[in-house]
Amino acid sequence: MSLVIYRNNALYADTRAWAGPGVSPVGAKDKVVIAKDGALLGITSGELGMPARVLEAYNAEERFVAGGDFCALIVKPNGELFYWADEAYMVGPLETKFAAVGTGSKYALGVLAYGGTVKRAFEIAAKLDYFTDSKYRRFSHT
Repeated sequence: MSLVIYRNNALYADTRAWAGPGVSPVGAKDKVVIAKDGALLGITSGELGMPARVLEAYNAEERFVAGGDFCALIVKPNGELFYWADEAYMVGPLETKFAAVGTGSKYALGVLAYGGTVKRAFEIAAKLDYFTDSKYRRFSHT
């Protein structure tokens, strides 16, 4: 899956591209997409093509993805944060200083909870989770 972190109204996402079970990572990709309303969707999934399905559902103003296998953090242009996962409905707006989704999220949340930086959160998560890369990109509305 990977790692997407929310902090200070921005999303940070690692760049590891996953090619499926038993296959080495094939390169780098962006895990944050921009919806037609300007929202930033940071999507992690173990299912190839799922981010496109999630974006399509979001743009169609659906709030449920049947058969979904994903976790997403959504930052609206007004700064509101939402969480959306699997076959559940989107929840929010949430009030939090930071959040994370993906296979590396539990490690990243521990680092952030103890005052660590986003950079350090990615470094630690990448050491403990094969699917998380220490290289990441920042996405924001500003």
